[in-house]
Amino acid sequence: MVVGDTNSSPNSPSPSVINLANNSSATDSLKLSKTGQLLLRKSRMSHLLFGYGLLGYLDGSIPCPAADSPYYLAWTRQDALILLAIQATIHSSLSPTINSCSSSASAWQFLALSFANRSSTRQLSLLSSLMSLKKETMTVTTYMTRIKSIIDDLAVIGHPLEDAQVVIYVLNGLGDEFSSLAVAVHVRD
Repeated sequence: MVVGDTNSSPNSPSPSVINLANNSSATDSLKLSKTGQLLLRKSRMSHLLFGYGLLGYLDGSIPCPAADSPYYLAWTRQDALILLAIQATIHSSLSPTINSCSSSASAWQFLALSFANRSSTRQLSLLSSLMSLKKETMTVTTYMTRIKSIIDDLAVIGHPLEDAQVVIYVLNGLGDEFSSLAVAVHVRD
């Protein structure tokens, strides 16, 4: 039985396979690239796979059955469709590497390693950007979007910030027009 498949029973030799490639949330126009939106894409793909009960294909909790198992063919078909959904979300510059992956789990691991550059240099660069970011002439929305992007990048490389740290960075970059707000928040803590 394929885990997460409500159309099959333990005695069913041919469980249904869920085609993720046709799901618009898996194949929308936002493509994952080396400079792109890993956190967003990973989150969308994770939620999609969780919703279908298929996240275990990526983390190994739904292992490939033995080749002589009646579930082997369904498992390999499902894994191929998950791999196709991953391939549909990446930029063409990454396609050759992902296309050489033999399973959805290996493609997922490759992407995780490729994008989660844990070097201290990257962390310091992002923190420096966050410290030097000032609202100045930006709208509040633009300013907060830039902060959120940097915070997300830090989380992707394994260095998430605490909420209190984020508040400090936001307040420090607001400028004089928001000084009363900054004082009120500092006093409240």
